[in-house]
Amino acid sequence: MQDSKRTIEKVMSLESGKGFESDFLFREPDKREQEIFQLRTLIETQIQTAQVEYVCIYCKQAVAIRGLRNLKENSTHWYFTHTYDSADCKIKTKSRFTEEQIRCIEYNGQKESKAHYELKHMIGQFLQKEPGIISVKIDKVYKEAAISKKWRKPDVLSIYNDKKIAFEIQLRTTFLSEIVGRTLFYKERGIYLLWVFEWFSVESDVQRFTEKDVYYNNNINVYVFDKDAQKKSIENNRLTFKCFFKRHYIKWDQILERWDFAYVTLSDFTFENKEVYYYDTYKEKEKLEVQIEENQVSPKINAVIDYLMAYYKNDYKPHGLDGGNPLLLIQTVPEIKALNRKINYSKEKADKIVKLFVERKKPYYLKFICLTDIIELDTSVIDQNGKTIFQNLLEFNDMEIFKTYTTYLFRKGYSPTDNDILDHETLFIEKKNNLTENERHQIDKWAFIYFLLRIEKRETAMDVLREERILYAILSLKLDRVLGYGFSNLRQITNNIYSQHPGYGSIYYQAMSSYNQTSKQFEEDKHGKLRNKIFNFLHDTPEQNTQHNELFFELFPELN
Repeated sequence: MQDSKRTIEKVMSLESGKGFESDFLFREPDKREQEIFQLRTLIETQIQTAQVEYVCIYCKQAVAIRGLRNLKENSTHWYFTHTYDSADCKIKTKSRFTEEQIRCIEYNGQKESKAHYELKHMIGQFLQKEPGIISVKIDKVYKEAAISKKWRKPDVLSIYNDKKIAFEIQLRTTFLSEIVGRTLFYKERGIYLLWVFEWFSVESDVQRFTEKDVYYNNNINVYVFDKDAQKKSIENNRLTFKCFFKRHYIKWDQILERWDFAYVTLSDFTFENKEVYYYDTYKEKEKLEVQIEENQVSPKINAVIDYLMAYYKNDYKPHGLDGGNPLLLIQTVPEIKALNRKINYSKEKADKIVKLFVERKKPYYLKFICLTDIIELDTSVIDQNGKTIFQNLLEFNDMEIFKTYTTYLFRKGYSPTDNDILDHETLFIEKKNNLTENERHQIDKWAFIYFLLRIEKRETAMDVLREERILYAILSLKLDRVLGYGFSNLRQITNNIYSQHPGYGSIYYQAMSSYNQTSKQFEEDKHGKLRNKIFNFLHDTPEQNTQHNELFFELFPELN
């Protein structure tokens, strides 16, 4: 084994700007083999799609991951290397041939083996007998246009029902760049790719890099067309592969894995999201992880479920464990995930939440759910009439109920959609005179929404509801029209603020000055009563409520 010191000791992520020690990224290579192989493929994919993230810390050029196997020690030395076409770097090593030249020598300088020829023709012959097969082509160049620089010549290309499937046979070691290049080419064109091996060992130290590069990035499914699979194909009179996959199981609260295999035909495959697989290894592993999590936290989760059911039933806060709220015991990420899987308000049960909003049932329970951050809620759900919760709320006639429930909705993270038709600025800016009662009602709703749309933190939504009176007053000054009040002019709002809410007099006076309302209202104040009231306030200012000044400045930055 060569010296463990790596030529490129440190690389940098262009996305985060952080530097990473090579020794750290390649730590515990036996335990983290899957992660390293997936990172190796990700980096090669980024190189081929011109989306490079990892670069040499010195020259800022792309790097790739390579490895040297030591069969005696049963270990792998991983390292970063510059790409073959990179410019000079003070730590770049030189070679007689570039990787591209080596690849060309190997691909073009060697004649196709007899085994490779026989396997692809055998696969093609069995495909011809496969139900649903429309066409089979062997060694035919595939390109989208008559004149195109981008093309591939798959060993076998077939059309199965409405799906194009390319079969690439791997009998020898292949560059990762070639594997990624073919994968990208087919995926970009909607062609499913099956890598086929003549032989496979479940012993990790016997497996080649090529095999690991393939299966770690293909749901850990390995498709083999060996003598046994060929025999099965003859017996079934249809193409049959021996598919190796990793099956996970739980032992002593730990997830362990073992290789398993099954004989599969095309009808056994799942085709989705441009991927094809027989056994969903990662999904099955996730199910076991969920099972372990739920087993570990089930007493806490059950206590919370009982608490929520009692809260929902009676619509008031119940007594929890030892008189407290069991939700306070749910603190870790696994516990929160397990709880939400159990509650399931983000999926099938979301329609129940819609009814709580629309039918205004269980108001205290709804408020509790909306203000409890660890409980997830799908606020984008659509009702049977194709309306969002938000669109339903807009139809409420009671203004106070509308503001309360809309605040709960935004507090829970609602993001308005294009279908919500958020043209509120046009509604309450352009039309000012001769308003009908319904128009005024709608404009006041959109004015309230104006506030909720402009807060950055959803936790601030409840402060909007608490401070709506002063917010309406300031927005009225800004837009030079009465909003949220039943008054006929702005002077009446000003008089109300200094008579009923003097604790906000300073921020309101600041708004009057910023929006050129001071002199205008003083001119309209024929008897000088309003002027005297404001002067008295300025001469003897009472204690001011500044608790929510940060909110006022966020919504009206010109006041800051």
